[in-house]
Amino acid sequence: MGCGKSKPKSGEVPESEAPATTNDDNSARPSFHRMATVDVKARKSRFGANILGENGTEEEEKTWKWSTNIVAELCVDDPTMHPFCHEEDFKRTWTEDCTVVSIVCRGITEKDLSRGQDSNREASIGKALGVLKGLIKSGRLGFNTKLVGLTADMGKWTFAEESIRKIASDILFPNGTAKLILHVSALIPTAFAAYKNFEKVLCLTEARVEDFMEACHPGAKSQLHRIVVRSVKDLPDYSTLVDSGSPTEAFDNALCEMVEKAIAEEQNGANGEGIKAIVTSGRNLTLLSHGLMDYFAMPLFDQVKLIQFLSMGFSRSEFNRDERKDKQKTQVGVIRLDYHYPPAVGDAAHEDSFRFTTHFREVKELTFDRAQNGVFNDDITTNFTKALHELEDLNVVGISGDCGFMMHYQCFARFIAKKTPIFMSSLILAGTLSLMCTKQERVLCLTANDKTFVPMKEKLLKNSGIEADLDQFLIVGCADIPGFDAVAKGEKVDVPLVSKHMVPFLQELLAREKKEQPDRPIAYILLECTELPPYADCIRQSTGLPAYDCTSLIDFFHKCTSEKGWNTSGFAAHNPAFWNKKFSKDGVAKEPLFAPPKMTRTCI
Repeated sequence: MGCGKSKPKSGEVPESEAPATTNDDNSARPSFHRMATVDVKARKSRFGANILGENGTEEEEKTWKWSTNIVAELCVDDPTMHPFCHEEDFKRTWTEDCTVVSIVCRGITEKDLSRGQDSNREASIGKALGVLKGLIKSGRLGFNTKLVGLTADMGKWTFAEESIRKIASDILFPNGTAKLILHVSALIPTAFAAYKNFEKVLCLTEARVEDFMEACHPGAKSQLHRIVVRSVKDLPDYSTLVDSGSPTEAFDNALCEMVEKAIAEEQNGANGEGIKAIVTSGRNLTLLSHGLMDYFAMPLFDQVKLIQFLSMGFSRSEFNRDERKDKQKTQVGVIRLDYHYPPAVGDAAHEDSFRFTTHFREVKELTFDRAQNGVFNDDITTNFTKALHELEDLNVVGISGDCGFMMHYQCFARFIAKKTPIFMSSLILAGTLSLMCTKQERVLCLTANDKTFVPMKEKLLKNSGIEADLDQFLIVGCADIPGFDAVAKGEKVDVPLVSKHMVPFLQELLAREKKEQPDRPIAYILLECTELPPYADCIRQSTGLPAYDCTSLIDFFHKCTSEKGWNTSGFAAHNPAFWNKKFSKDGVAKEPLFAPPKMTRTCI
């Protein structure tokens, strides 16, 4: 992740790694600029260390078996912000996941985005998207490419979101609705879901504070008490950062002081409550993402992560890639049920499902029946705590579960975790996917058995601290797909057989929903069951829709976090007062536990 530099300690910093400052008070601070711009090509791209380079070759592109994802970025007509717009209407850059095409909307300034309906603005957007369509059709953006969605260079574009969506659907997506994610605040619900209900996110913006808040997605603003906003606009040498794409030492130090002060002001609890993650809004701040992540040891969400999240839903699963690289040294932990079956690659219970080394720990007595009912008893909590702490002792960067019903234990797991973030289910992504939809659009949530999941929907989402419109989620079970019954039987699943029948199953489902509810299209697919990721790729290819699962969830959070950030005291329990009342830090119950009513055995 990034440059991977350790947070320096006073008196222990090697001369070669000493921060570029002579101020004794700042002797422990790294130069964010130097950390973020080790790769010269990355600095030129203005997208930070995530960019691989500015020049691709046709030979390389022809070898891709899947379409190369393109994410278009709408840009204001501002040569200061986008130097390329002096001579060109667009610019191509590459992230590790997709091609980013920054396209200028001629005549549109930042001020124009604050207005209401504007026919000139809409005409300019239409013309820019027409240029983009021509670039794709002519092959100038490469071979076998696919436009997967649109983002923007600043949050104020959200004021024109309705117009952009309509124009983009007419010009670029005639057979479906445009996938838009215009503001980084759409990622805030996913961050919130991983924290206590009073822990906060620090938002650093290049806009004024009031402008950032006005442009925020409504869903993100539903918990305003958890958002702390600071503007970098008035920091020393900010104009130099904008003009040159290179922050000065003075800007680095001022930014560091701003973040340190915000953290200190919000650190008002004995258990480390306060700011637990950082969000940056503004293209120039992406240069500093890795420096901020490494120094403050916090997850960070920025413009690049926004683009990567959009592209991820359309991308081939890591475990299915022919060019798959050797496993990273990073380690992931998976909590397993006391339930044995031969998992397929892609299943959370298979060691090759992640591009990380995977460690498993079984929770004795946590059978499938008990998990689906969310049972808490002394044996389960004691064994769960033991398994989780054993994984933490291995310095895993995150802990997930091997069953969708593990979401019942999300809050408890966060409570007993000493230092590691917990992502028990892909449902953590529900809040962000909800924000990415229009009011009419829906998310198709695939589960192993809807008869079990539907009654639990509100408990598994809202009661776990996830802010989402539950009416936007269509829950569909896969139990009747030929071959998938092996899941309920605890047998080995015939993945090719299930894949073969998964395609017509979904095609019929989508056709039926389109006929019965034409005004409520399916925009995204969320694979809730941990045994569904092996079919994510055939789902993406057959439906053309973005699909997210537990493996993409973990991969996304890894992108947002320095490895030091994974091993901090952050990501603590939601509603800690409840857990403090009922359990000790060792997971021992302080009072009798009552299990919910038993249900008929099904599988998820």
